[in-house]
Amino acid sequence: MELIASVSRSSGLEKDGDTEPQCNTSRGLAPDRVYLSPGKLREGISSSNRQDAFTLKVYETSLFMAAIFDSQKQLNSIVPQLPSLHDSVSTMAHLISLVHYLTDQYPRQGVFQQHLDLLPSSFLPRGSEARKWITSVSASLRTHNYVKFAELTHPDAFSHFVVGEGDPSPSADDSAARLALQAVVDSLRRKSRDDTWSILRTSYREWSCQDGFDWTRTWLEKCLVLRSVSPHGQNMTAEQWLEGHAKDGHVRPREGIDGRWIVCKPR
Repeated sequence: MELIASVSRSSGLEKDGDTEPQCNTSRGLAPDRVYLSPGKLREGISSSNRQDAFTLKVYETSLFMAAIFDSQKQLNSIVPQLPSLHDSVSTMAHLISLVHYLTDQYPRQGVFQQHLDLLPSSFLPRGSEARKWITSVSASLRTHNYVKFAELTHPDAFSHFVVGEGDPSPSADDSAARLALQAVVDSLRRKSRDDTWSILRTSYREWSCQDGFDWTRTWLEKCLVLRSVSPHGQNMTAEQWLEGHAKDGHVRPREGIDGRWIVCKPR
C-alpha cells in the first residue's frame, strides 16, 4: 500500500525529504512502503497560509495515519500545527493530540495542560464527556491510580467519542479516527506500564498464578494493562510478563510451587 508519493523535508522526516518513515511493525501494519503524511501538501498549505476544508483534510489525515502507525516523529511534527486550525479541527483530532502529549511528555503533564487550556471553549467544553474523560485519564496518571487508569483506557470508556461508532458501514474517516484514538491510547498504556510495575513490586511480596488463582492473573493483566486496545496491538499474559521480568531480577519463581512468584524488592 502506497498512500502518498513522497514526503517533503518540512514534514518532520529525514533531511533529504524522501526518506521513508520508520514504522512500528509491532502492530503488524507496516507494508513494504508506507508514507504516513502528505508532507508536500502540508508544505504548500503552510507557505500559502491556506485554511479551508482541504487543509483540514490534509492535517487530520496526516494525524490519523501517524497515530495508527505509531510514528512519534510524525506526530511531533503535525500536532503543534493543529492550533492554527482550531475553528475546524474535530473533537477526535483534539483528543488524539492530547493523548499524544500525555505519552510524549510522560510523566510530565505541563505541555498537555497548556494545550488543553488553549482550546477554545467550543472544543471540549467544560462538562463535556470528552473533556471529563481526558482530564480523568491525566488525573489517574498523576495520582498513580493504575486501576482507574485501566478502566478509563478500556475501549468501553472512550469508543463512543468516535462519530459513526456502531455503524455497520462506517466511513473511511470514521474508521481512521477510531483506529488512531485506539493507537495513541495503546501507546500511553505501554508508556505507563513500568511505573505501575514499580508500584506493584513495592506493594506485594508474592503472586499466585497457578491453577485456581485465575483472579490473580486477571488482576495483574488489568493493572498492567497487558491487553491491547488496538485491533493490531499485541497482548501479553501475566505469566509472560512475570517470566520476562524474572530475567531482570524483579521476580523469581518459588521453588517447588508452579505458578507462585516471589517479588524481589527494588533496592
